[in-house]
Amino acid sequence: MLRTLTGWSTLGTRPIDPTLTTEGLGYLTDLAVSDPYFVLPVVLGIFALANAEWNFATADLMKLTTRGVRNSLRPTAFDMIMTMSRGSIIFLMAMSTQAPAALVLYWISSNCFSLCQNLLMDKFIPVRYTPYRRFYSTRRLPRGAVALIDY
Repeated sequence: MLRTLTGWSTLGTRPIDPTLTTEGLGYLTDLAVSDPYFVLPVVLGIFALANAEWNFATADLMKLTTRGVRNSLRPTAFDMIMTMSRGSIIFLMAMSTQAPAALVLYWISSNCFSLCQNLLMDKFIPVRYTPYRRFYSTRRLPRGAVALIDY
């Protein structure tokens, strides 16, 4: 209704970029339709899962989960986040089977760049999460000072 009121009713029938239907990549001759062989959704799932698993593996929160030392049978919040992330990757793969190939190629390039960025940052700028050193201090209080927090 808003398109009709603004006079843009004819814009819905024209393609945004006509070259998407004429140019392609390999077996994809039309980037405006979905991948008929489901190669792109699988590649997207591989890159997204590799990116997520790399982030999970490099986070030192693994010591706090049930994967390190089995303290209890209950999963931690980080375990739930990992499971939800993996589930969202499966949902992304299912959604990308119906998306245009150009959009799936964009998602693949974005995930590939993110994975390369994470690999390089972990190699050259390693940042580690250490929850127990956060409030740990070896220095003593000055004489006469009162500690606000008991550690």
